[in-house]
Amino acid sequence: MVQREYISEPRRRGGFTLLELVATVVVLAILSGLAVVGFGEVRQQSRVRVTFLEATGIAREALGIAAYRNRVELVSTDFADTDFDRTEDGLQEASGVESVDDSDGTYWVYTSQHGLTARIYSNGTVSSMAAPVVTNQAGLQVVCVGAGITTCTNDASGRAMYLQWNGNEQGSYRISVTPSTTRGELFSSTSDSDRERYLGMGAYNQSYVITLTLYRNNSFTDVVSVQTITYTVPNAA
Repeated sequence: MVQREYISEPRRRGGFTLLELVATVVVLAILSGLAVVGFGEVRQQSRVRVTFLEATGIAREALGIAAYRNRVELVSTDFADTDFDRTEDGLQEASGVESVDDSDGTYWVYTSQHGLTARIYSNGTVSSMAAPVVTNQAGLQVVCVGAGITTCTNDASGRAMYLQWNGNEQGSYRISVTPSTTRGELFSSTSDSDRERYLGMGAYNQSYVITLTLYRNNSFTDVVSVQTITYTVPNAA
């Protein structure tokens, strides 16, 4: 009787060796870990953005109150009953979070429910302290004279309003104006080179709250910065 000796093959057809199975599990674990890390980063960025937008909304409302009181700079009383710390019970008033920076002036620290903070400066500018937002519109201003115009355009009821700004990471932008001018209240463009926009004729002595939002992409996504100013059209000369 002949005795046969069988030698096991490294891999059987339709199956895996133990080494291949272990390698597969390791790869899947790595991919799963990367997915968790990626999701965590996205969630954190979302929380930073929410904090920034909440602070921006607070700043815009306060600027409206300041404009009603014939001021362009914010003070603590402009924030009314705003809660500046959403992580604590009770109302944290603006006066309790007010500070002064040697270069940027007075600011208030807003804390969202996520525990992230943002600064609201007296001119209405908002910057995130968790992940600094590029506030690159230091030149934001409203002027009567537009590019290539040598004299101020005005008529019996008002004068031309041109918004000018600086920006280094602009893919598109939106501008809101309250109340609306003769040209409307919303302006937008996918231009990455515009640094001036005609807003229409503004009425004499009327105060306008103007908000410029810059986006990194040309599809109005990925906010770079948001800044709001109040402009009062001066009296006719």
